[in-house]
Amino acid sequence: MKKLMTNPLLRQIEINRVSEIIDNCKSIEDTALAARAIDLLEANQPNEQEIIRIMRNDICDLTFKFFIEKYPNS
Repeated sequence: MKKLMTNPLLRQIEINRVSEIIDNCKSIEDTALAARAIDLLEANQPNEQEIIRIMRNDICDLTFKFFIEKYPNS
């Protein structure tokens, strides 16, 4: 059985780090890595569903933005 993170400070640091990864996305490839970070966050902190949902929505929006920039006539 996997032990979930219980220290509130460490949990917040993990959320902040994933948020930084999302904020630093510059390409579609970066959003794939950020999505993986969100998956790991969800595995470690399954009770943070609202934050995870918001992060997934942000990644989705960024992916569409980068796709449109990369393929403007699609």
